[in-house]
Amino acid sequence: VTSISDYAFQYATSLTSITIPDGFTTIGEKAFYQASNLTEVIMPTSVTSIGTGAFQNTGITDALYANNATLVYYPPSLSGPFTVPDSVTSIEASAFYQATGLTEVIFGANSQLTSIGINSFYFASNLTAINIPASVTYIGTNAFKSTGFTDVLYNENNTMLVYYPSSLPATEFEIPTSVTKVANSAFLQVSSLTSITIPEGVNSIGDSAFSQATGLTSITIPTSVTFIGQSAFGGMSSLTSVTIANGQLTDIASPATNVDFFGATSINLL
Repeated sequence: VTSISDYAFQYATSLTSITIPDGFTTIGEKAFYQASNLTEVIMPTSVTSIGTGAFQNTGITDALYANNATLVYYPPSLSGPFTVPDSVTSIEASAFYQATGLTEVIFGANSQLTSIGINSFYFASNLTAINIPASVTYIGTNAFKSTGFTDVLYNENNTMLVYYPSSLPATEFEIPTSVTKVANSAFLQVSSLTSITIPEGVNSIGDSAFSQATGLTSITIPTSVTFIGQSAFGGMSSLTSVTIANGQLTDIASPATNVDFFGATSINLL
């Protein structure tokens, strides 16, 4: 046996401590979910994969790490600012889920972080400050949804637009020329915007980046864009036209009419 299955210890309220033997590589989704009296986990360095919510709603009272490189779980009972150790390279999916007492996340100048998982800060409703290192190359969908941010969030060198809060009232927005990447779900469910300018220099538009941005009627894809993620424009009910260079993306027949354009349907490609 080298893995703990999904839900294996779910609701195991009598469990207070567990030592995972060396050689185990995988801890499944919600493996210890609601094991509310579990306060100690001894994890071997052999563990390389941890499922979403594996330790959610346990009795753990301090941040949990794997190999000092993966931040697995931050207990919602903690509050105030939190400093992530420089050795951490990834934040697991849902690691800070519903951490409503969290106000700020701090990364050091020598941070090695490269990945922030899906839903990692979802519902951390009082989180208003974070300095995302320039070393981060992946941010999962909904990573910052329903947080406390009241302004557009970028990484520390302003090359990635990470999150545009849906609460902002603006109807027009110009992405800064320093930005080269629009992160996954960056503009998800932003209904107030009716116009957006994507500058030359942006080369990547992430999964669900503009999904359900229902106010946008048209969008121009700059010639610098070489990647568009899954459902980047899904559910954009008002979108009727997309301007894109002929043959710019090899998986798009352009110009065309009424095509499925990364989730958007019944539009014209011009």
